[in-house]
Amino acid sequence: MRKKRLKVFIVILFFLALFYVGIHMTSRTRFQANNTYNISSLTYTKNDVNVSYPNISGLKDAEIQQRINDLLKKEAFRELDLQGEPFIEENGVEDIKLFIEYQILNQNNNCLSVKYTGDVFVKDSAYPRSILTTINIDLNKGTRLQLRDMINVDYGFVKEIREVLRLFINKNPDLEIVYKEKLEYDDDDFINVFRQADNELGSDCFSYLTEDYLGISFATAHTAGDHFEIEIEIKDILKYLKNKKVIE
Repeated sequence: MRKKRLKVFIVILFFLALFYVGIHMTSRTRFQANNTYNISSLTYTKNDVNVSYPNISGLKDAEIQQRINDLLKKEAFRELDLQGEPFIEENGVEDIKLFIEYQILNQNNNCLSVKYTGDVFVKDSAYPRSILTTINIDLNKGTRLQLRDMINVDYGFVKEIREVLRLFINKNPDLEIVYKEKLEYDDDDFINVFRQADNELGSDCFSYLTEDYLGISFATAHTAGDHFEIEIEIKDILKYLKNKKVIE
């Protein structure tokens, strides 16, 4: 009798285990399926405006997908908005030359990180200007992720960035005079800059993610290239990550 009860107990445990595994695998598959997507490239060309940007398809939620694509396109045309000339597809843009291309820096089930680079020349300007902007998108919500959404921007994080900046300047001694102004920021200045980073209304600081690094782009003088980028390994700042899903 005891042996029979033991066998029945083992069988019950076996099926309970299968049930648990089945639920676990199903939920994971459903999560991945919700965020299965494809990325294609779209290019707008008219007059002296040539802009390429990514477009996603295949998400289960059409509304979220549309919001994401609107964000990706808007970021590509950010420079036109900053010039005070809203982008109008049917008419093009006068008095401005703009070239933008993009690069997918990182993508997973939760986050998409895109870098836009190019140059712009506005009529009557002395020279063209180099452009680098980025956008990080929460694929589950269809919203823009600013640096402050991903990182706890505090004095400890600022200390980490200062060290990376010092190393960067040491490797670029010819431009030390230009870059060292960043090191002259006090901690509160840095915190303010980082909390305003990736602002869709206008920003001098952008962040991006790769598989292993967090990158930060700073605006600088035209003689120094208009912008420069530093990167810090994500493993070195894990304790500052506010949203670990962005790297999963």
